[in-house]
Amino acid sequence: MLKKHSPCRPPALLRAHYFQPRSSTFLDNGEDVSTNRQSDSGIEIQELLRADASWNGVSYGGYPQGVAEPVVAKITIPANRELTWHSHPMPSFAYVLSGEITVEDDKGNKRLFTAGEVMPETVHTAHRGIVGNQPATFIVFYAGTKGMPLSQPASGPAN
Repeated sequence: MLKKHSPCRPPALLRAHYFQPRSSTFLDNGEDVSTNRQSDSGIEIQELLRADASWNGVSYGGYPQGVAEPVVAKITIPANRELTWHSHPMPSFAYVLSGEITVEDDKGNKRLFTAGEVMPETVHTAHRGIVGNQPATFIVFYAGTKGMPLSQPASGPAN
């Protein structure tokens, strides 16, 4: 006879490896994972970013429509490089592995991000980055859809 499982709680194997409800239940013993704590099984969780707005305070809207195609890229920018003005058509988030970057939007807002910080990128807003005296390396997570470009050229502020 098959064992009946509660519709709200999947079997242990499924809970442990595949099922991730809002509370992010995924540890080997099925315990809930909340941020910034160490679990009973020794797994440490540190939430690095939870944001409803980009670094310049502009609120994120909805995700792009279409078939999801997340992209994760490792990007290294040489020291003292000034990137061209560009925009992103989807939410993206950059974890700074090393170095530092000052980002600036077309309204003149600026913010410095250094190693260990997460930069919540702007969406549909012209911006650029200026790297400091050391190369800067990032892991960037793009939440786009199939075929969507990761960035597009944009005009900077009018001088």
